[in-house]
Amino acid sequence: MKNSKFYTVIGCLALCFSVIIGNLLIQDYVQIRKDFTEDQRFTLTENTKTVLKSLDTPVEIRFYYTAFNNNMPAELKSYAARVQDLLSEYEDGSEMIDLKILNPVANSEAEDMVLFDGLKPIATIAGERLYLGVSVSCLDKSKTLSQLLPKNENLLEYQLTRSILQTYRGEKPTVGVISSLPILGGELTMEMAQAGQRPAPAWMTFQELGEEFELRSINPLSNMIPEGLDALIIVHPPEMSPIMVNKIEGFIAQGGNALIFVDPSSIVGAGLLRKKVNFTATTSLSNLGPLFKKWGVEFNPKEAVADNQIGRRINQNDQIKALPTLLDLQKDQLNSEHVVTTKLDLVSLVFAGSLNIDNLNQSLKPEILLSSSKESQIIAAKDAFNPEQVLAQFKSDDKSKVLGVSLTGQFPTNQKVNTAESTLFIIADSDIIYDQVCVKMTKTQNGQIPSLLNDNISFFQNAVEYLTGSKELIGIRSREVTKRPFVRIQNMQADADLKFKNQVMEKVKKLEKVQAEFTKLARETEDKKIIITPEQRDALIDMRKTQATIQKEIKEANKKLYNDVNTMKRRIRFYCIGLMPLLIAAIGLVIALIKNGRCAAK
Repeated sequence: MKNSKFYTVIGCLALCFSVIIGNLLIQDYVQIRKDFTEDQRFTLTENTKTVLKSLDTPVEIRFYYTAFNNNMPAELKSYAARVQDLLSEYEDGSEMIDLKILNPVANSEAEDMVLFDGLKPIATIAGERLYLGVSVSCLDKSKTLSQLLPKNENLLEYQLTRSILQTYRGEKPTVGVISSLPILGGELTMEMAQAGQRPAPAWMTFQELGEEFELRSINPLSNMIPEGLDALIIVHPPEMSPIMVNKIEGFIAQGGNALIFVDPSSIVGAGLLRKKVNFTATTSLSNLGPLFKKWGVEFNPKEAVADNQIGRRINQNDQIKALPTLLDLQKDQLNSEHVVTTKLDLVSLVFAGSLNIDNLNQSLKPEILLSSSKESQIIAAKDAFNPEQVLAQFKSDDKSKVLGVSLTGQFPTNQKVNTAESTLFIIADSDIIYDQVCVKMTKTQNGQIPSLLNDNISFFQNAVEYLTGSKELIGIRSREVTKRPFVRIQNMQADADLKFKNQVMEKVKKLEKVQAEFTKLARETEDKKIIITPEQRDALIDMRKTQATIQKEIKEANKKLYNDVNTMKRRIRFYCIGLMPLLIAAIGLVIALIKNGRCAAK
């Protein structure tokens, strides 16, 4: 019997050592992964896999991470492991992907490369230069994600796949621009040349865009759209030939992507076009009525949106003035699940209109990008310049208005072409990309320096980058960083708040009142430099006692506030840390005893 138990223990130890040694031997040669998360957070999407399979030119991904450094924040260490795991998926997805993992420590070759690729160091208390970033290169073109942060984790796959596509394609995407406004800069006339004058520069939004894209101007009165465009931008088109409208319809129906800005009351259009001889009251309006009607989009160029919740507030003569037609859209009004708007904080619109997509064509799928609050109403566009009148007559209809929308699908057309899937963004405001709405210019000794007023330029660039990407890139969504709280604990906390919070707040107010009286009495005796009377001394002593009593009551109330919650947390820890291992050990002992009993019986 003793020998049997001895051999059993030896066998168990031998089995444990075998498992450990086997794991160490095969971990470098056999890798088996299974993503059990509900939203497949650690698995590449099918769209990215399609992009990787289509590569026929080597693409190098350099992952820079200052590893084995105690000053690297723990959150970044954990995130770096997740990034490396995702990059390994990219490497496994294509033979064309070459992943290099570099540790840019001081005086190393990796440190020289990190400077060459232009990564930004992470600030630390010790003042060290720590790095966490990625650089993607193909042939002579490269793209750098200079600083990877956990807060942008939901965009990581989109950014990596986009960088691979941008470097793989080599040439800049070509974008056609149709507008009646001088958004790409004014033309140099003979009179200006003779007077030594320069034409107005391009709007800053398009100056920034020109660094990443080849912009091709298209006259709205012409009858053709150039071949080879990756996307089309249409800004405030009040005048357009019917033939051009048909060309735009055909471009989109054949799979072309477009970004359209229409406006019920363009302050820029009114100011710039007023100088024209044929100026009329409708010149500041823009619409693509025939196309919108065919797609099932309704836009009334004579109506604007007023919003009393997100309307801008300014300080004028020491008084707060409300401007309900100048809309400052924040997180609640921006689509947090779309890659174009997910990381934006503030988008400003001026005299914007609204889009109705209730009767949208069934072949199109809508996603609202920009919206108003429910504290809004539709007004006449001509009244948008008069905020006092708007406020005097304001009456909310308790409905959120669509200010910007994404449409994806097969766009209907009368032309005899094979319809393909396209993506179209429609924004009901064209002033959104005007310099004075986006940036503030500050005069310095080195000239005019712009500073951003909002995220309008980022929104514009995100939209164009999204539309000029491949169909697979467009299909990659922003991944929500899923939080899985203990719902029962949250409910208990809410119940505790309702039960005890009023009691705590009453005691806090009482304590504040006693402290104020104590401070006042103490200050009076100190300022007057008098000897306090016995009554005053007794009052101070009573106040101190009352203060101590109330503080003790607050502590007791706070303990009660989360007593049940803390009890539940301790119970969960006991189940996970203590009970489960004990239960597994007990099951193992029972199985061992049963086996020993059988051996002894034999």
